[in-house]
Parts: sequence; C-alpha cells; structure tokens
Amino acid sequence: YYYKSTRQLRGVIVGNSQEKSYEAFLRCCARLKTVDQFNHFFELFFTPEERKDFANRYVIVKELLKGVKTQREIAKDHHLSIAQITRGSNMLKVLSDDAIKLIK
Repeated sequence: YYYKSTRQLRGVIVGNSQEKSYEAFLRCCARLKTVDQFNHFFELFFTPEERKDFANRYVIVKELLKGVKTQREIAKDHHLSIAQITRGSNMLKVLSDDAIKLIK
C-alpha cells in the first residue's frame, strides 16, 4: 500500500460496496499499459476538470518533493491556491516511502 497506515484512509471510501468498487476500479487501472490507454480510460471516468485537478496535484507533489520552493512560490508559479498546496503537503505526510519513490 502507498499509505503509512490504512487508518489514514478511514472516511475516504465509505461502505463495503464502495470499497469493493474502488478496488475493482484500481484493478482495471493496473491492467493499463500505455499512456494512451490511461488517457482513454480516464476520459471515460473523469471530467476535464477532474483531470486538471489530477495534473495540478501531481505538479504540487513533485514541487514539494523537490524541496526547492516555498508553498507560496509553488502557488504563484503554477497559479494555484495555497489551500491546494496545503492539501498536497498534507498527503505527503501520510504517503509511504515506496509511494514517494514512485512519484520522484
């Protein structure tokens, strides 16, 4: 798993049915092999705004992991809110070392 503790996920997925559906979705993702396949798959499940949010979160996490810029600098450089940067920063606190290596 990519979280230090499964307790940190409590409340993210509510109910056994939703949890099973989420796991099934992740298994579908795991079968995708190319960027093109991911793109088509994500176009089916996520709105353009949701995909933009994914891209922004990726930029935030990458910048925070570099450790070069302050949160305010990241927000200014990428036209993001401080709240978005803070959410990304909070997620880094619960990610496992394996997940961080994957992102770097």
